Amino acid sequence: QIGIYNVSGQTLSNLKILRNKISSVVQGVSIGADSSGYLDRALIDGNYIADIAGIAAGAGYGIAVIRGTNSRIVNNYIANDGRHSIYVSYGSGNVVSNNTTYNHRTGTGTPGSPVSSIVLARTNGVVCTGNSIINPKDGGIEYEADDVTPLDNHSCVIANNLIYNPSGVSSGIFLGSSSPSTAKNISDVSVDGNVIYSSAAG
Repeated sequence: QIGIYNVSGQTLSNLKILRNKISSVVQGVSIGADSSGYLDRALIDGNYIADIAGIAAGAGYGIAVIRGTNSRIVNNYIANDGRHSIYVSYGSGNVVSNNTTYNHRTGTGTPGSPVSSIVLARTNGVVCTGNSIINPKDGGIEYEADDVTPLDNHSCVIANNLIYNPSGVSSGIFLGSSSPSTAKNISDVSVDGNVIYSSAAG
């Protein structure tokens, strides 16, 4: 089950998803133009999303935006997701700001590579700022290149985020790909003013 979603192939612009409460599904909000279509200027703002089940690709996503341009994911609260709290893939000009994620991947097994709370994958001109990531397991924020197509990725700002009490295979901000031998390059990335604090350290 998915809370709010669209079917790839449509033309969507100025879509607004505001102030919804979604829980106990396999994806909270999933929108995009994965195989065809167009998604521009979506606003996902002020939603409460919790208990998102699943750890495999395609499940356990709080918010997923695929091949969107100029989308804004802001002021959302996401708790207890199984795979990613916020996942932005492909597209350009997207903003992820002032969201709170809580207990990302708590109680799941140990993966072989980072499975971060906020993932910016294969996307250019993206801004990730002012987010609070509380108790994440296996990664806080990730900007990854493409080891599938592959494509170069550029122009990412990760600034003024809080990652509190991380645990697992990756504890903070991960740049690049878990398969560096096959991935393309990332460039023009700014990581500035973030706070990463572990209560377990020292």
